[in-house]
Amino acid sequence: MLIGGLLLIGILLNIEDMLSFLPQEYANAKNVTIIASLGAFINISTGLNNAVLFNSNNYVYGTYLQLLLLVLAIINNLIFIPLWGIEGAAFASAFSVVIYNMIKFLIIKIKFKMQPYDLNAIKILLIISITFIIGYVLPSFDFTIFSMIFRSVLVSILYVSLVYLLRIVPEFDHYFKLKF
Repeated sequence: MLIGGLLLIGILLNIEDMLSFLPQEYANAKNVTIIASLGAFINISTGLNNAVLFNSNNYVYGTYLQLLLLVLAIINNLIFIPLWGIEGAAFASAFSVVIYNMIKFLIIKIKFKMQPYDLNAIKILLIISITFIIGYVLPSFDFTIFSMIFRSVLVSILYVSLVYLLRIVPEFDHYFKLKF
């Protein structure tokens, strides 16, 4: 979730600048990218549930869930593509993945009494929110590449600093003690 959050912020903050390099007909790719990125972040945020499920005696649930994902994707595409076009396809995929991961999370929670979240997950979501908001209000420059680099570097420094200050990754402490 930690690295996925930084990637999500980078994509969301720079999507308009990145799309400015493409022809105008790709302008609606912004919403598609945002929806797909949020779906991917949710998928990443559920942890290693696939590995736990498929490498256990309950692997058959994984097979059923894969089939459910296939059916959900087909049904959601049939519903949302006629409504919203390419954005509907992105929403259908993201929505299917969210449902799939919620069910997978519940199976892991019930069958194995495990779940990937703790207080650090809340801290990470807080860091993602704060960093995104600060990055969003940063100024843009006429030179698009400079603007993207400027925003990305500042946001990355802020993100890593907050992760370190909130002691989310204990390995950071060990690494910085060895270096400094």
